[in-house]
Amino acid sequence: MAAKILITFLPFIYLLSTCASNRFIDDARLDPGHNKAVVVEPERVTAGNDSSYSPALSPNGLYMFFTSERGGNKDIYVKNVKGGYPSQITSHPADDFSPAMSPDGKLVVFVSRRDDARGGLFVTKLKTSARYGRKVEEGEVASVVKSRGETLNPSWYPDSRRIVYSLRQPGDQSSRICTAAAEDPGVDQCFEGISGDYPSVSNDSGMLTYSRHGQIFLYDIAVRRELPLTEKNEVINGHPRFSPDGKFIYFIRFYDDTNEDGVVSADDRPSIWSLEIARQMANQANLENLSLVPLTGGDYPAYFPVIIAPYLYFTSQNSGALDIYRVPSAGVVAGNLSDEAWRLAFDSASDR
Repeated sequence: MAAKILITFLPFIYLLSTCASNRFIDDARLDPGHNKAVVVEPERVTAGNDSSYSPALSPNGLYMFFTSERGGNKDIYVKNVKGGYPSQITSHPADDFSPAMSPDGKLVVFVSRRDDARGGLFVTKLKTSARYGRKVEEGEVASVVKSRGETLNPSWYPDSRRIVYSLRQPGDQSSRICTAAAEDPGVDQCFEGISGDYPSVSNDSGMLTYSRHGQIFLYDIAVRRELPLTEKNEVINGHPRFSPDGKFIYFIRFYDDTNEDGVVSADDRPSIWSLEIARQMANQANLENLSLVPLTGGDYPAYFPVIIAPYLYFTSQNSGALDIYRVPSAGVVAGNLSDEAWRLAFDSASDR
């Protein structure tokens, strides 16, 4: 009978404690470690011969959900960021990827190709366990959005009830930005007049950020106004994410010609940058200003930034496989430095 249940439900869910607390949202004390260092090396969080990428943190920053290919195809795993081995959450012949945990710590949304090769959105409900979450068992998985095209990049609204994602249909020049109800399948709609990838919602639900054709944009949902936050030039920007306080946006930037072919392109190594939203909104005539701050060096690629203090997590590639790394949330250069000293230290770190 157990085998039939396993085959029927195939995906697995990560379990919580039977007590009233939720280990994904309860206050966690994380050691910031090397935050006092002037220049730091990225710390590797995942390891193995197969790629692991697209980190998503629990609200308290203690658990990391991610996509890994260690089982032969893409599945969702979870790992305590303090150490230990990861646990497999989904187990399906089709690819499962791009996890994101709800702000209330109860649900994980991910993209799966189990029903359609273009992908659809699925949600797993996290349950309690007498074994303090260390045991992995089969769990309920619900389809949220049936594929109407290539479905990608889900993230949550702060209320944990809605999901925002990008949808690309045949003929689209850029992805549509859509929302779906987490526990009401089939109730979804797309924003009119805007498009982009990697949508993210601010902590007050009032703003969206997303990338389109190499630029980062901010969209005021109430007044339906879109503002660019980066210039349209040879620099390529993407993967934007709001900071937890909603004041900053973290994103990747192809800024330097790292492969020395004479052109800045997606073939180069991106680094992670931050920008101050209020400053960019007030300086629309000069978007390339000191509000844009590099957080990682250009000697290694950095993708999919996620920040929960005291760390900034990202995906990088060192020798073959992708892995997840972290640095202090202030970046590879930490401390109270002036803009000039900060940039000099950053350049030194990038040249090593």
